[in-house]
Amino acid sequence: YLVDYLAKPSFFVIAQGTLLLTMMVCLPIYNKIATKRGHGTAYRIGLSLFASGLVLMLFATPHGSNIPLVIAIFLMGAGIAGGNLVPHQLLPFISDIDKLISGRNRAGTYSAAMSLTRKLFLGVIVMTIIGAILSGIGYKNPVPSILPDSQFQEGIALCKQKGIPPDTWYRYYAQYADGNWYLRYESQDVNS
Repeated sequence: YLVDYLAKPSFFVIAQGTLLLTMMVCLPIYNKIATKRGHGTAYRIGLSLFASGLVLMLFATPHGSNIPLVIAIFLMGAGIAGGNLVPHQLLPFISDIDKLISGRNRAGTYSAAMSLTRKLFLGVIVMTIIGAILSGIGYKNPVPSILPDSQFQEGIALCKQKGIPPDTWYRYYAQYADGNWYLRYESQDVNS
């Protein structure tokens, strides 16, 4: 989204850092909320902050300021912290209660079931919905990041046919040892 739609590839690293640092700072806060007000309250606060960050992200435009993006990413990071902390805090309680009831230690089974459920949900449901939405709106990756040499040469031939200097392609792509051409990112030196 940041790289393709908003055309801000150099902002991507700042966004990831903001997200990670916000999550780390908010974990103790959610721990305190869960202890004083309950896990449900902490979880609802986290999901609300995450949802508000997503809504704020809808108003970002390619030519807009980065400040609303930073705020949206901050809210999303604060929300993700609560959404991740609460289920992982509750897991030991569930396995302890199960051990008291059944007499068997099945903490690993609960942990594996939780991980499997999360990955299945993200992989099957979330990614399918995102793919359907992107296909529905006609999204195409604007610039392929890897081109086989044959496609690269077709692009060069098309440039010559249209009267466009082929040097522009060499400015944005670099050939690696595997023979493929890789997109250079704006934040890197063109000659590196």
